Amino acid sequence: MTDSNISIRKSRDGRPNSPFAYLAGIAKLALDNRDQISAMKSYYMDSISEIESEYAALVDADAIGTLMQFGWFPDFDMVPMQLRLLAKAFKQDSVQSQFAHSKLCSRFRERLAIIEGDVGGHPHVITGGHAK
Repeated sequence: MTDSNISIRKSRDGRPNSPFAYLAGIAKLALDNRDQISAMKSYYMDSISEIESEYAALVDADAIGTLMQFGWFPDFDMVPMQLRLLAKAFKQDSVQSQFAHSKLCSRFRERLAIIEGDVGGHPHVITGGHAK
């Protein structure tokens, strides 16, 4: 960042005379360095997004894999937290596994009409993701 002097007239106790003068000094510093601040913000936001998406993909892939091992193939409307909680339940004991199974049965029973509508009303004839 460039060296911007924030010249704020101070009172005897060392504080700015007014909060507005202080804010104006901060605004000047930000304006003088806006390109660098913007570049830093973009870098950090991209880094955070990349880390979150990589982590989420690993966690979701593991959860989906667990559900598939128990015969369940989740739809895209299930949020990652649901996937993780159900996968964890299947991995615990038979009581938790049965609970997860019943939750998934209820979910898909409620969504059956939507799912059938998505595949054109013919859930048994699907090729390449499209109903025939």
